[in-house]
Formats: sequence, structure tokens, C-alpha cells
Amino acid sequence: MRIGKLKASRFRGLAGAALSVGMVVSLSLAPSSARGALAFVAPGRGGSYGYDPAELQKRLGVAKPGHAHRQVVMRLSAAEMPSLQAGDQLKVASELEVTTRCDIGQSGPGCYTRPTSIKDQAILTANPEDTRAAGPSLGLTGVARSHCTASRHHCKLAFVFPNTTIPSKASPDYPPCVSNHNCVINLVAWATNKQSHDADYDFLLLGENNGNFLACTANCIDQDKGRLMAVRERGLTTSDITVKTQRHLVCPASLPSPAYCTPDGNINYGPLPVGPQQDPTRTRLYSLQLAKRGALHGGEQFRVAAVINTNANGRARFSTQMFLTTRASANSPSGPLGWVDPGELTEHNGINCTDGISPCKSQKVGVFRVTGAVPEPSPPLYVNVFGAAARHAGDPPNSSIVVLDNGFVQATRYRAGLRG
Repeated sequence: MRIGKLKASRFRGLAGAALSVGMVVSLSLAPSSARGALAFVAPGRGGSYGYDPAELQKRLGVAKPGHAHRQVVMRLSAAEMPSLQAGDQLKVASELEVTTRCDIGQSGPGCYTRPTSIKDQAILTANPEDTRAAGPSLGLTGVARSHCTASRHHCKLAFVFPNTTIPSKASPDYPPCVSNHNCVINLVAWATNKQSHDADYDFLLLGENNGNFLACTANCIDQDKGRLMAVRERGLTTSDITVKTQRHLVCPASLPSPAYCTPDGNINYGPLPVGPQQDPTRTRLYSLQLAKRGALHGGEQFRVAAVINTNANGRARFSTQMFLTTRASANSPSGPLGWVDPGELTEHNGINCTDGISPCKSQKVGVFRVTGAVPEPSPPLYVNVFGAAARHAGDPPNSSIVVLDNGFVQATRYRAGLRG
């Protein structure tokens, strides 16, 4: 199944340097006082409307355990990075969707009966091809893990802004690239399966299959499903940021069939229709007001994260997107606003959730900056999250999925006047 597309502009830092949006992102804010409060958002490819994949490769090799073939799957280049120094706080976030070659009921190359283990990690390094957090390189995250099978055909790994402090120069962990101003951030992924033949022959898809992959001969992989971003903070105080959180699902009186609200505030999709995750079941899950009318200012920056938890009965394909809008009631994005960068906050991607692995977690991350082109008075601004659900033709006809009222969407707002 496919999910959808959207994308691609250019991100311009407050100092005017063009930063590509594809999606690699980094947050920045410049001296606001003598203490020099700073922050920085620097997107790479992928944050505008159109096809602009952040994935650097189409395939992720699958090797036997102990012989993993690590690959750089996304990168924030040295030109896209903010300046760094000891003591800086660096927060990395990412979304990576991975898909097996085989869906349920299929047989052929790479159709394992055992689950495939997938891992990824973000590292700070001077070497664009570096794949290990060792020596002169610094791990910016732990190791995320997921397992894909024919049933869990679509899988996701995500990091939601874990914080790393750049070590002092006296520390053995201090990365030389900080002093040399040539740091990059590599998102490194690797996969293993006991039934693998070798990593050059067996592989997963970085993105999604476009139709039946085993029978496909052209345009077989649909990418532009991943994002990589980093937020650099320096010298900030509580007066420089505000945090808002929405912890309850939106449950209006009526929802698009087959979705409905349950008495305990959950949203139930079911029985699910057969088909792709498109408009028939797009449902607004969360809506958080970021700013009231007249309250936005050019130069403000935001980082946003959402967690959506689901339970499945049978097997469901569940996709999500987090987007900016001036309407609290919007179920999906209607195009770029024209006064925020990047134009598209997150990708539309998803997972397979089954009753054997419930509850399932979907995580969304994004950053953006309000430009000087914001209208006066500025319109209200919301971040909304939609979900969409369907089933494969081979899934049980009574398959359903419940979105649980225990997730959230949270936004951190950096005041105008911070640059770096």
C-alpha cells in the first residue's frame, strides 16, 4: 500500500543562509542579550510540497545477526548544520519508515518466516560516511529498535528530540569536528534476520512499496517518508521558551465512516475498508493552538512532537501526518501557508498494527520558523494530527483499530529575537 505525498521548498536561516529542506532540519535562535541566548532549526531536503526524499538510499541490506551492514540512510550535511561549541544542547529527531518486500500471503526472495530486526542511531561526526558512534564520533541518540514481518509489512523507527550536551574540550568524548566546524549528523540504520542470505542480496525498502513489489518492474519504491532534524540550544532560560501540550483526542459528534468515538474518548475505525490510506478515513486526532490571532511574530521558531497509540483487532494499516493550519477543524493539510518554513511540517507515513503487537505507537516530529512575511494581524495557528486506516484485501474482514486517548501533541515555542 501507498500512503501519499507532499513536500519541497528551501529553508532560509534568519541570517539568510539557504538551508535545504528534504527533511533534515536544525533549529536556531541569535544573541538576545549579553548572555547570548541561541537556538537553531536547519532543515535539509523534504520539508516542502512535492517529491523531495530525505532517504539517501532505496534499500536497507539484511544480514545475518553479527554481520550487520550499517548504512547512512539520512544526513544533515555540514552546510546545513548550525555552529556548535562545548556545552551546547543538541536535540535530534527523526522518522524512518521501512517496508518488507513481501506482504502477507506472498512468497519469494526476502519473504522470511522470522521477524527482521531493524535498528537505527544518529551520530555526530566529521565523516559523511561514518556509521559508528566511536572514536571521534559522538552518539546523539540511543539505538531505536523495531521488528518487521510480512504481517508488520510497514514499520517505523523514530527519535523524539533526545538531548545531548556537547562535551567539554577536555573530555575524551569531545568530537574534533566541533572545533573544525565540519560536523555532520548521520542517521545510521542496519537490519538482521537469521534467514538472510547476505546484505547485498536480501533487503528492505527505505520507504514504501508502490503496489506489488515482487511483481514490480519500475517505480517500485515510494520514498519521501522520512525526516531528520536537529535543534541546537545555547544559553536559553525559561523566559526564552514556552511549552503547550494537548493530551486528549478530538472526538466530535460525528466522524467520517467507519470512524466513531467511544464513550471513553477513544476513536474506533472499523470494520475497515479495503484500500490505500487516503481521504475516505482521514480523521483529525489532535488539534493544538500554537498562537491566537495577532500573536505570531517573524523569527519565532517551534519544535513539535506527537505520540499516537493504537490497538488493533486483526490487522490494520494506520498512517498519520502532523501539519500546520489556520483552522482548528482541518482534517488534512491544504498546502503551504507561505509564511512558515519549511512548508510541510511532517511526512504522511505509517505502520501495520496487528492484535499480536498491540498497543502500537506512532511518533511524529517537526520543526518550523515563522518568517517575516507573516500577515498583520497574524492569523491563528494550529498544529493538527490526522490518522487514516484501512486493511489489505487479505486481512480479516472484521479488522478494526482503536486510537487510544493516552497520546499527546506538544509544541515548544522559541521567542523571536534568538538567532545563531
